[in-house]
Amino acid sequence: MDLLDEATAAGAADGPTARAGAGRRPPGPVGVEGVGAALAAAAREADDLLLVYYAGHSLLDHRGRLHLALTNTDPTPETLGFSAVPLELVLGLLAQARALRGTHSLVF
Repeated sequence: MDLLDEATAAGAADGPTARAGAGRRPPGPVGVEGVGAALAAAAREADDLLLVYYAGHSLLDHRGRLHLALTNTDPTPETLGFSAVPLELVLGLLAQARALRGTHSLVF
């Protein structure tokens, strides 16, 4: 199962259908919980290289913390964390990836 499959199987939030992968459309939008579950699974399973590719907008919340915007993100700084992915959580999760142990690589 690839990251796109993981994200769409893990859960979806309301909003337009997200476009991801090599021109493939998932069956529904990918929400914060789907992205988190997919990244957690990828971090657990990566043996040599964990490549996370994000193409999109980033926004700052009311405390200056960076978030990765999704299709259905509400850009209001005070509520941003409810509909966008906090970069701090992504980096923390990736820091625990098996791919980082030993002489392996992490690319973000």
